[in-house]
Amino acid sequence: MKEVKQTKSKKKKYPCRYSISFSDEELEKIINLKQKSNHSISKLIRDHLLIGGLMEDDEEIIKNLSILKKSNKWMYKNQITFQYTEKMEEKLKELEEKTGAYKTSLIRTFLQNAKLI
Repeated sequence: MKEVKQTKSKKKKYPCRYSISFSDEELEKIINLKQKSNHSISKLIRDHLLIGGLMEDDEEIIKNLSILKKSNKWMYKNQITFQYTEKMEEKLKELEEKTGAYKTSLIRTFLQNAKLI
C-alpha cells in the first residue's frame, strides 16, 4: 500500500486586512479633507498613520484600502479596510501592552490626534 502524504496549504499571515468603523460625521470629515488636499482617502489615512509612527511606508496599503457600507441601523455604518504588515502588528502589540487599549482604539486615537476624524 502506498502512503499518501497530506500537505496543508499555508496562508500568508501578513499583510493582514483590518477594518475600522466610522460614523457618517467622521467619514464626512475625511471626505472634506480629501477634497481640500486633492489626495485619495487611502493616501490620507496612510499618511496620518505614518505621521503617528504607527504604519510603515508601503505603497501596497494605498492599493488595498477600501470603504465599505453597513446597514443604516448601525451607528458606525462606514468601514475603511486596509492592509498592514508584521512591523505594524508588532508596534500595535507593543502599544497594547503599554496602554492596555485595543487595536481599534489605538488606530482611531492616531487618526483623531492627526485631526483626520
